[in-house]
Amino acid sequence: MEVRDGERLVARVPAEVENGQYVAAVTGLQPGQTYTYRVGLRQDRTDQPSSGPWTCKTDPGPTASFSFLAFGDSGTGGWGQYRLARRMAAYRFDLVIHTGDLVYKTGAARDYPHKFFRPYADIIHSVPFMPVIGNHDYETERGKPLLDTFVLPRNGPPEADPERHYWFDFGCARFVAIDTDGEEGTLRRTVMPWLKKVFASAQNRWRFVYCHHPAYTCCAKRGAVEGVQRTLAPAAEEAQVDIVFSGHDHLYQRSRPIRSGKPVDDGRGTVYIISGAGGARRYPAKPPDQRGDLFVVAYDEDYCFTLVDVSPDGLTLQQINTEDRAVDRWQLKGPPWSSADRNPQTP
Repeated sequence: MEVRDGERLVARVPAEVENGQYVAAVTGLQPGQTYTYRVGLRQDRTDQPSSGPWTCKTDPGPTASFSFLAFGDSGTGGWGQYRLARRMAAYRFDLVIHTGDLVYKTGAARDYPHKFFRPYADIIHSVPFMPVIGNHDYETERGKPLLDTFVLPRNGPPEADPERHYWFDFGCARFVAIDTDGEEGTLRRTVMPWLKKVFASAQNRWRFVYCHHPAYTCCAKRGAVEGVQRTLAPAAEEAQVDIVFSGHDHLYQRSRPIRSGKPVDDGRGTVYIISGAGGARRYPAKPPDQRGDLFVVAYDEDYCFTLVDVSPDGLTLQQINTEDRAVDRWQLKGPPWSSADRNPQTP
């Protein structure tokens, strides 16, 4: 792989074969910098024609603003997935997080070309794409094809498979990705203590978690996943997580800030976003009079994705459908958990 900063050659990195694919690690790049790169093949001591050039932009740094997409339950290979993918590609963003179920019905490796690589071809060559395992991905060898397809941070709990749970910083935020397909006991004993430890050093960064199964929902098809609610929700509140993104329910939902299962004021609880209308057959929301008091918005009329603009002083979230209409807009000053809560002053 050849990387350039304008006309200047920055790096020429040979690729290694890992899990049946070529992987090239480039180091020494500058934060917030746009680079171009090409991928080529050397065979019989001869350089073959390369693909590209493409552009990519590095992490802008710990105090910088950025934008990211969130969506899930996408990989059907149907018209809805492709139409939404085209709409997403028309926007500018720096990062994608995926809340699981990349490839239906069983997460098989043979389905990745037409259910992942083809629909997102205009996105994945330029921005990081960071997924978690969904229940359909999990059906094939506990998500092994997904873990083989992506190169993800190997900084999860020591007792867990590498890349199944992980964290990373991007701009002024810290993200933690969790595989919620495992047993409740494993989540409680292994994953949640690790999650709290990861956020303990985040200071005043925004704090985001994403996983597949929702801790709270107003979906009419099925209820919240109780094991996730019993483990993730209290851990997220203790770690003062700002937003938990999930999928599994094929619609969009936004909660009020929640603490101990009850709605609270802004800055005193965690907001739960379900962005699961990425391409699979949509599920209906409960009628408004049956949703209770936890959820502010539920939208089940079209496929849609979440676009979040983040700065150190606040965030703006929009939910955008295939008609390019924002079906929800939400602004939050922040990070919403107060500095006093995150960094208590000793007397």
